[in-house]
Amino acid sequence: MLYVVIGPPAAGKSTWCRQQAKSGDLIIDYDRLASALTGDQDPDSHEHPKTVKAVTKAARQAAIDKALTLAHECDVYLIHSTPSAQLLHRYKMAGAEVITIDPGVDVVMERAKAERPWWMQGAIKRWYEQQSGDQPQTHRSEPRTPKRAKTTAERGYGQAHRKQREALIPVVMAGKATCWRCLAQGRTPDEARILPGQPWDLGHDDHDRTKYRGPEHVSCNRSAGGRSSAETRKSSGPPPRSRDW
Repeated sequence: MLYVVIGPPAAGKSTWCRQQAKSGDLIIDYDRLASALTGDQDPDSHEHPKTVKAVTKAARQAAIDKALTLAHECDVYLIHSTPSAQLLHRYKMAGAEVITIDPGVDVVMERAKAERPWWMQGAIKRWYEQQSGDQPQTHRSEPRTPKRAKTTAERGYGQAHRKQREALIPVVMAGKATCWRCLAQGRTPDEARILPGQPWDLGHDDHDRTKYRGPEHVSCNRSAGGRSSAETRKSSGPPPRSRDW
């Protein structure tokens, strides 16, 4: 599952991700990547030279591109304070759940004054100014207590899934595989073809995850997952909130 974690600076996004993630999950955090590239002793540093920023930006984008193809095998936590509408659309097409960490402007401003560079206060003000309040996001006021995440086997990606996928790799690499979802939607075999080297998933049956339907485009797989999650949320009602900011 892909989680896109947004919120103002000093909101607690990194803390939330560390509390949620289990062994083997991925956390893409700009500041921690920058610290790793420089050997910085402070993993929470927010001051980076221009050269480090340039390399970190490139490394982060490469990590995102690869992680989007692996979100069916592990949970991916992507910290992105203010993604553009275009990026949000891309993430949602990949089946992302958008999480907003926002304890309120007073709290984050106090933290910024005590723990962050002086310019961070301006970034916080801009973040709140940009919020229109009409984006369909899940809001969290503070990091929550982690719940047990399902194992890859419980989610249908265990050893049997890996064996089935490995058996299909030669077919996909030869350009002979077609996306079953595209075919089900009436597209032609040429339109449904999965190109050699193109990211792909081994798709489950939408109603029985013990059954496999065949190869499918990553975008088709994520879109189906997003629709399923939306239908589940709609049937169960809105999630409870402890507080609205």
